Amino acid sequence: MRGDTFKMATNSNIPTQKKRRKKSKLYRHESRAAFLFILAPLVGYLLFTLYPFFYSIYASFTTWNGLGFMKFVGFDNYINLLTDDLFHKSLFNTFFMMMGTQLGYYYLFISNGIKSVVHIQTVTGNLDTILSTSQQMNSSIQEVASISQESAAGVEETSANAEQTSSSMEEVADSSNELSKSAEKLNVLVQQFKL
Repeated sequence: MRGDTFKMATNSNIPTQKKRRKKSKLYRHESRAAFLFILAPLVGYLLFTLYPFFYSIYASFTTWNGLGFMKFVGFDNYINLLTDDLFHKSLFNTFFMMMGTQLGYYYLFISNGIKSVVHIQTVTGNLDTILSTSQQMNSSIQEVASISQESAAGVEETSANAEQTSSSMEEVADSSNELSKSAEKLNVLVQQFKL
């Protein structure tokens, strides 16, 4: 029986090669358009994500001053980093701030509903205080605006007085010019009489 089954499987009329259908022109055009639409983000991803990622990994194993050639130093950069006390302190501070804020939010808003309500009431109470303070600031701003308008009026009066003084000084300058011309004429007359 086994042999018969084997023969049946080998003698079946299953074609060994599939016939390929010729794809329509529309299908090829749509495939090309789809490829072009996929190509733009793919190139962007390769250029702006993958390449910088792998380049930064490569650069972490080198020393470079920004100019010239990179010098391969192996794991020396990582050894210096892991033995630096400032790195350990900054790592602790980052972890503390990250976990501290997350735990604080969890405690305030999720763990105890009553405390969350009290906190929200405190915040709304603070909002009332802020609103009253902003109203006081608004009245102070209005006072400053009225004072500045009065100052502007005073400045206008001062500029008018300055214009009058300026015109008076121009008149004095004209008079002095006339006097200097008269003095020159007198000098000419005196010179003529001396001759």
